[in-house]
Amino acid sequence: MIIYILITITIILFCIYIIQNLYKKFSDLEKKIVDYETFIINIHDKVEFVNKEIKRLDKKEMFEKDDEVGIIFQRIVEIINILTFELEKD
Repeated sequence: MIIYILITITIILFCIYIIQNLYKKFSDLEKKIVDYETFIINIHDKVEFVNKEIKRLDKKEMFEKDDEVGIIFQRIVEIINILTFELEKD
């Protein structure tokens, strides 16, 4: 009978240790998720700002129609559009 009690106590203590360890890991992951969310929100805000500024700067399509600058400008606009699309999916 005493052996069963000792085994039961051992199992309970082991389970408590496992649960405590998992809870600590979960808390750490939760903090990382909050950090990543903040990072993504900041990136999204910056991409929106850059997108508005590029549209404001190129109202007359001076950059877009220039041969040398136009290609680079198109690539920048494409990257901004992709980032905007990806960030707004959520």
